[in-house]
Amino acid sequence: MLVFFVVVIVVLIIYLSGRPSYDNTRVTDALLTEFDLTNNNSTLNYDLAVEIALRNPSNIYRSHYNHINITAIYKNQAFGIMNYTSFSQGPNHETHLTPSFRGQYSLNLGAGDDLSKSGVSGADYYDIFIKLNLENESVKKFRPHWKFHRKLEYTCELKVPLISNGQSAGGNRFNTTRCTYI
Repeated sequence: MLVFFVVVIVVLIIYLSGRPSYDNTRVTDALLTEFDLTNNNSTLNYDLAVEIALRNPSNIYRSHYNHINITAIYKNQAFGIMNYTSFSQGPNHETHLTPSFRGQYSLNLGAGDDLSKSGVSGADYYDIFIKLNLENESVKKFRPHWKFHRKLEYTCELKVPLISNGQSAGGNRFNTTRCTYI
């Protein structure tokens, strides 16, 4: 019985150490230079630039990312969608994605609702979500026929200050935000 228990523990350790870990994903910068409503509060004009750092934390796997979709969301409405080019990462490598969202979107707000800022004591910012969908193929460095295919989805809850004339309201700055794997 003891031998069986030891074998199960060894197999479990080998299995868990042999799988690729989840990527370390965070938004390192966000610049919002336009975010206002026109046409009777129904059209959102926006200009948002984001820098996303995607890190492969594995020592043994290289990763290839396909079908990268990045969505900007405000009040549960996707106002900007971008497809990013595929790329590969070596072990312990970090890649920076720099999507920009600019344009107009017909926003469905409730009666009397407008663009609301969040914040405490003059710290004005907008609550914007970035949703990141990726297809990932992890390949072992020394055994390329060992592959893991995964669909990854991250959500990043950002608090972005509006920048006008090179300054944000109240001198607020964007803080790096870790994304959550869902």
